[in-house]
Amino acid sequence: MQKIKQGISKFFISLLIFAYFRKVIFLDLSKNDPLGQMAVLSHRNGAIDGFLYAFIFPQIQFLLAKNLRRSFLGKIFFHGIEITRKKDREKALKQGLKIKENDNFSTLKQCLNLMQNGNTLGIFPEGTSALNPKHLKFDNGASKIAHLMLKKDTLEMTPLSIFYDDPAKMGSKVFIVKGKNLKWDCIQDKENLHTQISTALESILIEFKDEKEQEICQNLAVFASLYRDDLYLKILKNSKILELQEKLKSYENKSHKAFLYKNCAIFPKSFWLSLWVFLITVIIVAPTFLLNLPTLIGSFIAAKFSKEKHTISLYKILSGVSIFTIFYVILALFSPFLAFLCMGLSLWGFHLYGAFKKHGISLLNAIFFKQLKQDYDDLQEKINECFKE
Repeated sequence: MQKIKQGISKFFISLLIFAYFRKVIFLDLSKNDPLGQMAVLSHRNGAIDGFLYAFIFPQIQFLLAKNLRRSFLGKIFFHGIEITRKKDREKALKQGLKIKENDNFSTLKQCLNLMQNGNTLGIFPEGTSALNPKHLKFDNGASKIAHLMLKKDTLEMTPLSIFYDDPAKMGSKVFIVKGKNLKWDCIQDKENLHTQISTALESILIEFKDEKEQEICQNLAVFASLYRDDLYLKILKNSKILELQEKLKSYENKSHKAFLYKNCAIFPKSFWLSLWVFLITVIIVAPTFLLNLPTLIGSFIAAKFSKEKHTISLYKILSGVSIFTIFYVILALFSPFLAFLCMGLSLWGFHLYGAFKKHGISLLNAIFFKQLKQDYDDLQEKINECFKE
């Protein structure tokens, strides 16, 4: 029964990711190390991170905040071993909710049993997510669990990190990075474990001095990876070149009135190729958006209730999937075949939205701001100069 549930969950997660994201790119820096009994995960874009990690590694069972599963939608979307965080406990007590004193003790036993049986426990050491220039402070929960596990057995741990080129929007690209495993075969000091785990995770993270530097480096990475996905992380990690940043600033000053794609004024690599891609995608994307206006409007409204940038996509997805499901269930009552056909078209249309948007915006700039094309080409040439392979 458990395998059936996991299979169904994996199927729906795959559909959700196919519809909302343009691409999910996986980069393995470990030279094919197997997934360890524990995976420590960077946390960027709310609970959406979990969907994407599970898409690449469906065998991971997450340690997740209990409050995520308090609502009806939470019980549908989120699965894992529940833990009551200190801040959630205080909030629950204020709301008059019952909290069992031995909840987290039971959680700890489940975690250890899971790993001893050869499965993978996924832990977010930051405790919560943020799209900040630097990662949040790593809690010592992972090291405590690792310490207890080493009293019983050996342990292998895998660090994973995640990056988004446009985290709050549909049609963005996602990059998941897998680092080299840490292996222990004897008991270790908890502080030493915490240091080793933190170092392993930091080795596959990218940090910036401040939000301004983060924005500049992300924009350079977007420019560089418009037609080469593999360049995004390489540029992001090595883009703190003053001359290059000045070139970008000069271009942004000139192009501030142009149409923007992920905060960048882009132009087509080939006008006629972009026009062909745009015409092909608009045939599917346009009827998809007309057909799913209730879903899109609901997602737009829900996003306004998000207090932080890192929860916008979560609000969009939860509301969008709910409205989408209700709409097609009602349609299926009248015509199951039509509902199936329209749903398939819609999922494909949502998936193509990223390409439609990219080529559409680049064509608009080529038509209305063609005087900027030479500056755009100069910037691209400068990027290529600085990062010759």
